[in-house]
Amino acid sequence: MAEYQNLCLGCMRPLPVGMQVCPNCSRNNDEIQPSLYLPKRSVLCGKYLIGLVKETASDCVTYAAFDIVIKKPVFICEFLPEKLAIRDEISDNVRPRAGYEAMYGACLQSFVSLWQTIQTLNEVPALPTVYEVFGLNSTVYAVCESFESITLDEYFTATESLLSWERVKKVFRPIVTALMQLNSRGIIHGRVSLSTILVGADGKLRLSGFSIPQAKSNVIELRSPCSAGYSPLELSDTRLTICKNTDVYSLAAVMYTAITGLQVQNAADRAVNDLMVIPSDVAQKLPQKVIETIVSALRVHPENRLRSMQEFYDALYRTEGQPGSLQPETNNDSLSVFQTEPETEETPEPKTRPEKDSGPVAMTIKVFLTLLIVLSMLFVTAYSTFLYKYIEVGLLDNALSAVSFLPMNSGAKGEKPEEPESTTEDRTTAWKLQYVTVPNFRLLTYSEILQNAAFKRNFEISFEFEASDEVEKNSVISQSVEPGESVEQGSQIIVTISSGKPKIVLKDVMGMNYDEAYRILTADGFNVEKVVRKNPGIMKPDTVCNMSLVAGIEFEKGTSVTLTVWGEIGG
Repeated sequence: MAEYQNLCLGCMRPLPVGMQVCPNCSRNNDEIQPSLYLPKRSVLCGKYLIGLVKETASDCVTYAAFDIVIKKPVFICEFLPEKLAIRDEISDNVRPRAGYEAMYGACLQSFVSLWQTIQTLNEVPALPTVYEVFGLNSTVYAVCESFESITLDEYFTATESLLSWERVKKVFRPIVTALMQLNSRGIIHGRVSLSTILVGADGKLRLSGFSIPQAKSNVIELRSPCSAGYSPLELSDTRLTICKNTDVYSLAAVMYTAITGLQVQNAADRAVNDLMVIPSDVAQKLPQKVIETIVSALRVHPENRLRSMQEFYDALYRTEGQPGSLQPETNNDSLSVFQTEPETEETPEPKTRPEKDSGPVAMTIKVFLTLLIVLSMLFVTAYSTFLYKYIEVGLLDNALSAVSFLPMNSGAKGEKPEEPESTTEDRTTAWKLQYVTVPNFRLLTYSEILQNAAFKRNFEISFEFEASDEVEKNSVISQSVEPGESVEQGSQIIVTISSGKPKIVLKDVMGMNYDEAYRILTADGFNVEKVVRKNPGIMKPDTVCNMSLVAGIEFEKGTSVTLTVWGEIGG
């Protein structure tokens, strides 16, 4: 790992020679990492170099890390509920505190479910890209894309500016659609605020601050503090139920701050004496529908609020499309991280010079000419519709004969004209316009197919996913129409994508004899390694006392698991 000694452990960028404090993130490589967390420069799975802790929450800790395979910085979230678990300083294994075993196991399963669900939404722009979720050290890790960003709170502090409603509507649309996708899969974010919405270096908004359901429930050991002004009443009053419109309240509160510069009054205080208003100078610039939507989204009690993020989306964006339809992002759906966004001003109508009064004679002539033009248009319309059958006007017939869609041109005096014969060349040209050649999708990855505009234009592509021992994850296994075939434009093609190696649930072999545990796990497709621990003199030799991976979790076939067994007594 000598080649990575010059990396800043705070942001994983190269450090100038001889420096320990990073000029980019201001973190010091000499910082002491508390023993509860993974040691600096430790390596997970032989590929992830661990750096300094970036953020801690009640259910997990996030590290700066570096993927030494693809040579890129990443973020790694480790399931580590501090009040439920401790870490073995020798083995780095995480284990539940005495009496919390059942709660720890349930929370761990929630953590796996949360990040695996987010991973299925990797194509949603405002959500983090999750590279993989794996078990190790008796806990679980989620590896995410690293990107340069600041919080929305830091953005408003730096720019000291407000946003117009039109700007807010555009830049927040990806956040609304991301929350819709999460809510539809049973995930309530519950922590949407200025601190959990990030502004990337590209100006796009992204969500962060995800947590397991138990961190938003009555589990005192995991309950996260509410964000004043952005947390609805149900997050502080445990008698109420957290539901889909929990996120509606929080996001509406963030939008309120963006357009007014004010923070919504604390929900618990509003329940007693609601003083929240939209300032008149701001309200005058907002469409009435927007005011009604924000007020409805910010109602204190959940039963009085907009019911879901879908309703919130429909209320704000229905003028741009059908209710429920997701509109594509534009290049303007972003914020500048480095300078204040200029507000778009309406271009005034060009002033025209007033016409001079020409007197009554001129006015009479204008009226006469206008009337003549109107009568002429009426006659031409009537003639071209049916009078041509009874009245012959040679000059008018010749003038209208070139207009193909008029009834008088469908045949001479009512007779149907003969259709011109299409030539072979014409038919060949039409055939080429209607048919397209199917490419070899096997040469591409899942994301490359998704991002290809020509594929979207020429085919209706649907994806199926299946495990494969031979085909790499996210590569194509097969396609329903073979490469080189010609099909009608818009034809459906089913592309089967590899979801990686088959996954197997790791059985719990704790307390078993090593030979029996080895037989069970190798039969399931795991690679088993053995480590012997010194026997204190009371434990049965060769029995499994620790597993490097968490039992009950799915792992890819061929994954290595280390079993620690007790050695011989006195050995």
